[in-house]
Amino acid sequence: MKYLFTGGGTGGHVYPALAIADEIRRRKPKAEFLFVGRKDKLESRVVPNQNFKIKFVSSLPFPRTRSPLKLLFFASILLVGILQGIVILMRFRPKIIVGTGGYVSAPILFAFGFLKKIRLLRSKIFLYEPNAYPGLLNKVSSRFADCVGVGFDETASWFDGVTVVKVGYPVRSEFRGVEKIKARANLGIERSREMVLVFGGSGGSRAINQALILALPNLIQNPNIFIFHITGDLSDTDHKTTPNTACLAKEFKLPNLEGFYRQVDYVDDIYQVYAAADLIVCRGGAGTLTELSIVGRPSVVIPASVVTDDHQAANARQIEMLGGGKVLYEKARWTDGEIETLVDSKLLYEVVSGTLDDKEGLKKMARAALSSQQIDSLKLVVELLENMIGGQSQNIPKSCVSNNPLHLPFEPNRFLSWVENRIHQCGGLSKLPRGEIDYYFYRADRMLASTAWLEIPLGVRNVGVKLVGSLNYQHHRKTLLQILLDRKPVSRLKRYLGGDYFHCGILRRNVIERGLAGLGGCHGDTQLALEQVLLEDPYFEVRAAAARLLGQQALPNTKSEDILMLALMDVSTIVKVEVLGALGGLAKGSTILSTVQRYYQHPDWMLRMAVVQALGRAYERGEIGGEQLKCELEQIPSISSHFEPDFLLANRLRDLTIQALSAVGK
Repeated sequence: MKYLFTGGGTGGHVYPALAIADEIRRRKPKAEFLFVGRKDKLESRVVPNQNFKIKFVSSLPFPRTRSPLKLLFFASILLVGILQGIVILMRFRPKIIVGTGGYVSAPILFAFGFLKKIRLLRSKIFLYEPNAYPGLLNKVSSRFADCVGVGFDETASWFDGVTVVKVGYPVRSEFRGVEKIKARANLGIERSREMVLVFGGSGGSRAINQALILALPNLIQNPNIFIFHITGDLSDTDHKTTPNTACLAKEFKLPNLEGFYRQVDYVDDIYQVYAAADLIVCRGGAGTLTELSIVGRPSVVIPASVVTDDHQAANARQIEMLGGGKVLYEKARWTDGEIETLVDSKLLYEVVSGTLDDKEGLKKMARAALSSQQIDSLKLVVELLENMIGGQSQNIPKSCVSNNPLHLPFEPNRFLSWVENRIHQCGGLSKLPRGEIDYYFYRADRMLASTAWLEIPLGVRNVGVKLVGSLNYQHHRKTLLQILLDRKPVSRLKRYLGGDYFHCGILRRNVIERGLAGLGGCHGDTQLALEQVLLEDPYFEVRAAAARLLGQQALPNTKSEDILMLALMDVSTIVKVEVLGALGGLAKGSTILSTVQRYYQHPDWMLRMAVVQALGRAYERGEIGGEQLKCELEQIPSISSHFEPDFLLANRLRDLTIQALSAVGK
């Protein structure tokens, strides 16, 4: 019997495949196995160490961009990988193909789809999706799969027209039955210490590593704590994840860390460290969280915000709902002209120390984590594969699609609409649970840090700006102002095509109209930024939006009046209209009258309309009286080029005149 496994890049894709293959080999010693992955990824090292054969194909992650060159390069690499996959499949001719996800499995799965179409291969296909939100490859390739195994009930709703079975997460047998006392002895760690394991998955995490080092001065104030830090140092990572702890320790004048802190690059027998720990700080990969549930360890889960489709956040929220862990989300921050995501070291310290101090809560989390693993996933998967090979009907219960699925829309605009509807239905932000708001904040942070193209350049960031306003996310007021004032130029070609700065005009306009307007409180730095934009921004819609928001929210002052008077020299009629309206909301009555009178007979009805609006606002503020308003309105002609049945200027003049006469009569 021949089994082919494909999937890799990270431990979450490699280790389930190894667990399944090892269990089949234990049951069927004569079975043949072949793994297919990428030569420079994790699988190239760990698969041969388990005495399995492996072959390699060319593959790349799907570029989420509209760049023709990047798409063409991706397509060419994928085509080469598919051709390599065809050769491998025709030579090995497996009875069943098990795909565990990751872009490295794309060539094999697409090669099988082609061979099946021309009837040269009749293998069975089993796809495994461990995450609460499925990856792009599994969603696409599920159309020619015989069965899909999922880790969560909610995941089933993403797969239509295919048999879906909840199988959990297959974990190697070594994780079961390891005693804490024995594990501590093997690692040389005192029993009395409160051990915290911190790691960022098989490839490490720079964000977690740096946050931990910054939090160490506070953490080691607890004399009973011991930090076991796995930094990650694999050849397939895109950046160096190991921080220079010696330099940082010197910078922060830390005491001798011996006895408090241990740093290692990688641990093969990670189950020993799991068993020894009291609390684990980790990423939100499905494999890691399932392993923690098997050993029954509470966790602080920090989802990786850069993961495609954000499945780690969905996994983490599932664990939090079950009571087995807490979620700490990454934050976005403006640094050296860029927006990056990071783990807040202060919050990390507070969550870790607070969790350790709550001894009873720690025990409850451990029990909840242990009880969340209710099925023998490895046994289920192996039996399922045997049924598929034998053509037997599946006697394993199919996954039930939840009526209230955990996952929310991932597409940015749909998610924004969903959140706004949710806020409206609940009667305001204050009615939402704190944990739910924290998740929405996290999604806003994730979008702000994205440079992905959506409907405009930086379109995902554009949606993030809107979400900040909808959520009244005051933490990012400064971020919005930095985006608004950013003058990073684009390439010469883009400037010729009408672009100006890296943060384009549409995005800057939405910073004002949707972001800052939603945050409210236009004063201080916000007012100064809007005044600067009003005079300097090259895009007229941005200048107009700045004038409008100043008129709506800014505090009256002489400087603002002077700036608005300068802005009246703008070449754009739209900007002048908004400036006149802003004067009505900010300026003194004498300033307003002396300014607007020159526009009473102006041929452009839009400017006369703006004058009427300015006078109306000045009257509402008590800057001019009813008799004065009536006299001024009589000097403004109501004719306009607005040839619709509803004559806006005439109607507004009539309504305001009636209001003035009523006031005079009183």
